[in-house]
Amino acid sequence: MNKRISGYRQSETMQGTISARTPESPVLQCLLFLGVFLVAMLVESAPPTVLAFPYMMAQLLISHVDLSDSAAVMAFSTSFTLPGWLVAMQLFCTGLATLLTVVYCTDVERRPLRSLGFARKNALRDYLTGAALGVGMIGGAVLVGVSTGSLEYAGSSLRGNGGVFFLLLLGWMVQGMSEEVVFRGFFCNSLVRKCNPHVAALISGIAFALAHMANNGKTLLAIPNLILFGMFAAYYMYRFDSLWGICALHSFWNFAQGNLFGIKVSGMSLDVTALRFVSKEGRELIHGGLFGLEGGVGVTIMLLIGIGLLLFTGEQAEKRKV
Repeated sequence: MNKRISGYRQSETMQGTISARTPESPVLQCLLFLGVFLVAMLVESAPPTVLAFPYMMAQLLISHVDLSDSAAVMAFSTSFTLPGWLVAMQLFCTGLATLLTVVYCTDVERRPLRSLGFARKNALRDYLTGAALGVGMIGGAVLVGVSTGSLEYAGSSLRGNGGVFFLLLLGWMVQGMSEEVVFRGFFCNSLVRKCNPHVAALISGIAFALAHMANNGKTLLAIPNLILFGMFAAYYMYRFDSLWGICALHSFWNFAQGNLFGIKVSGMSLDVTALRFVSKEGRELIHGGLFGLEGGVGVTIMLLIGIGLLLFTGEQAEKRKV
């Protein structure tokens, strides 16, 4: 048992939850999280839906898709790509979920921000380190795809979209933080009060995967990989007793996957990207098919390595204290 992980209950983050008004039962905590999550998703999705729906309907008419043909409409929606500015708006709106979750934790549960993992010490260093690791890990998955012949480099393609490209970077920074605040800062840390940290990591990872069930193009590995990512994120938070690093890693993982390498992000297509990598037919097990790299073996390998390193380095850090 990794002492660094098992001792997380004594961390500075968890000290802030001691007097919190949260249920004693993990089951009740899961139900409470579900309620907060659903409200947060409703709030964050309303503004972009108002704009995206009429835009998509207009594109359906322009493309002369027969609206009475459900198969044709489904095929269109699967291949449909939102313009970069609208994707950026969607990403920025996820900040509403962050705000709602923080307000709930601080005003209803009476928890300090530190109990969500917002450490003051080394925040910038942790964020920059996480950003570099996010790009490096998804880059490693791309390398697995290229080295196995599953992905092929198809050149650069930014061509004057620098402004939207920068907006998308900022948007991913907001979106990555939002999911980490909701699933790790709030939910996982609430569970750790009464559960073994490994169990809390697994439960929050499953919840994270279930939240992506409606995404397009899921493969056999998509859900297991999302669970693994959720667990990796929890272990990262445990290891450094801070949410900053994993917020950055999550954000720059998504940004690099979609806007640097031009690969779908959990089933979402993006039209503004610096580079293009083309997926080869019949190699979906490696590159993840229509779901993107998170549905393939390359990401599985990177996450297993990441989890192993977090557990190993945590153990080594504890040994140095003795």
